[in-house]
Amino acid sequence: MESEPAVTGVPSPEFGLLARVQAALPSLSPSMAKIARLLLGNPELPLTLSITELADRAGTSPPTVTRFCRQLGYGGYVPLRVGVAADLGRSDAQTEFVHELGRTFDPDESSTALLKTLRLSHINSIQAAADLIALDDFETAAGAIAASPRVDIYGVAGSATVAHSLHDRLYRIGVHTHSWSEVHHGLMSASLLQLGSTAIAISNSGRTSEVVEMLAAARDTGATTVAMTSDPHSPLAELADTHLRTSPPDQFFSAGGIAAQTVQMFACNVLYMLVAKATYTRTQEALALSAAVIDNHNNPRRRQQS
Repeated sequence: MESEPAVTGVPSPEFGLLARVQAALPSLSPSMAKIARLLLGNPELPLTLSITELADRAGTSPPTVTRFCRQLGYGGYVPLRVGVAADLGRSDAQTEFVHELGRTFDPDESSTALLKTLRLSHINSIQAAADLIALDDFETAAGAIAASPRVDIYGVAGSATVAHSLHDRLYRIGVHTHSWSEVHHGLMSASLLQLGSTAIAISNSGRTSEVVEMLAAARDTGATTVAMTSDPHSPLAELADTHLRTSPPDQFFSAGGIAAQTVQMFACNVLYMLVAKATYTRTQEALALSAAVIDNHNNPRRRQQS
């Protein structure tokens, strides 16, 4: 059996193992994907198995395990083991989710069980999103938005709700923003963007053809392009100047699929707060003005006096 050095110290990576594996899985080689799927179902295995034993369990080789660790951002198998220990020592909710991970919708479950599954899925999704957020990329996108004379936001189907919500937030703090969920209108708007404008495209998969087409049209005008997806290797991410990563579990008709929109909203809220931070004075003035006019509208007596 291959000996492993003692696990000492805590490495510096910011992202948890499960979040890293979920994000990397679409781009992994078949042999590395075997390791990923094994760890998604049994994340505690590195604590009890040597690198050779883990390779045997996954049906691959120790060098492949080492490459897998480095692909996820760990220096090797030992740092990955320490990362697993840190992950399993998080909150009770996170530990509980290890046993629920991958559960899909079951019509025979009780309402209490469904609520538990949904709650745990959302908890894990938000944790994964927070772990995987690259603040440098979010700050870059926020800076572009803050300096833009005009911002387009594209999203269709479920992502349309997220796009409209981000539009409402940014518009209220003085950002000249439009959101588009209909491809013809979106393409027309994208074609009229100018250098210095910013276009944001939202798609969980990064493969929604209408959203890809709208962002491509915006890029052709010279606008700064931002993609918000869970897959950094998707067509949408590859089109963008800046990619903002989210990491919801990707399961059809599952709690993870429902939680995808929650993760997108979380990422949009982070982006909104960074834009507000970058334009603090303008934000304060815009919020005060909009609050005053809405308050006046909601108070008929005050409106008559004025």
